[in-house]
Amino acid sequence: MMEPLPQVDDFELQFIDTETTGRSAKKAIMMEAFCMRCNGPSLTAAAYLHTMCNPGIPCPAQARRVHKIEDWMVAHAPKEPEVCSMLHQWLSDAEKYIIVGHNIRRYDMNIISRHGFTYSNKIIDTMEMAKSAFPGKPVNQPALIKHFDLDLGGQGEAHRARYDVMMNRLIYLRLRKFVNPSEFIKQPKKDNK
Repeated sequence: MMEPLPQVDDFELQFIDTETTGRSAKKAIMMEAFCMRCNGPSLTAAAYLHTMCNPGIPCPAQARRVHKIEDWMVAHAPKEPEVCSMLHQWLSDAEKYIIVGHNIRRYDMNIISRHGFTYSNKIIDTMEMAKSAFPGKPVNQPALIKHFDLDLGGQGEAHRARYDVMMNRLIYLRLRKFVNPSEFIKQPKKDNK
């Protein structure tokens, strides 16, 4: 007999995003992280964790153009091992939380799993949900924001972790009208070794 699929409604959701020094999950170093715990059918924000992260190297110009995080903004921030430890403490209750993010399975989970931290949490990748909901269409976050006509009313800047998490919560709420999120619950994919 097959075990029933876990249901999203049995968990609280933790939305997360990281901003980094580049696009490669193997090489990029974290510069910012934002997590937001949400509960209830409307995913009301219950708590959040926000931190900057000093990558220990100058941020490449290409990454700065995307997220607009300057070296001076992270100069006195904790280094990546300490930030990964904070995130692990925040996210580690695997029995209670599903971690949600956009491209989280291939990117963010690899970033935050460095320095010996592992996660047994279930995850939902909204990019995978969007690919199923809109086959063949662009499913990056800006395309979905445009598709769903989303606006935070001037709260934050695109490609900053807080903004991306808040937008991804709205994207998730819209996507679940097209697909069942419970069908996208998976374990983290480990690519960073």
